[in-house]
Amino acid sequence: MAALRRATTLVHALGGIDLRLLHAGKVMIAVGSGPGDRDGAVGRCGWRVAVADAYRQLESGAAVCFLHLDPGVDPVIELVPAPRCRAVGTDIYRLQIGTSLVDAFATTLGPGDCRAALDRALGVRAEPPAVRICSDELTDVTIVHAPVAAAPWASASSPLRDALAACVVDELVAEVARGHGAADRHEPSRSSSSDPKKGDTNP
Repeated sequence: MAALRRATTLVHALGGIDLRLLHAGKVMIAVGSGPGDRDGAVGRCGWRVAVADAYRQLESGAAVCFLHLDPGVDPVIELVPAPRCRAVGTDIYRLQIGTSLVDAFATTLGPGDCRAALDRALGVRAEPPAVRICSDELTDVTIVHAPVAAAPWASASSPLRDALAACVVDELVAEVARGHGAADRHEPSRSSSSDPKKGDTNP
């Protein structure tokens, strides 16, 4: 669920990424741009609400599965950047806004814990990047973003690389402490997510 929340929040916040959920090679849900009458097509805002609702159900102790799949079977989350967006390494996305470039990633850390991780990762730099955070209270996900120097569109380096690493470590520590295990950050996903349900009820 954590990976789905992060992906959903990125797609909603950045607008330059589409999200697809696949099972057995079949696209089951497509979130983002494209014709609204496609099979399985869902808008970004509605999908965000559905995922947030499933997350609240899960947190309250309800059994949540995806797309009427068997319990324990999760779909593959695929993030598909649009032409003005590209993946930079793992889990960081570069978005073109006018003539500016911004790198961003999502974390399940709250704003306070996220800021502590960023201070730890970037505070030792002589010239740390101008990093900002934005919290999505519906999905309980924090977006971390920073401007990128001019003309590095094709560069695989990001000013947020160390920040992401620090957040990933703190996420895993928090998940282990809560008893959820450390696998959710690394559940099957790729770059080029779900109609969660409670019992027989879709969100």
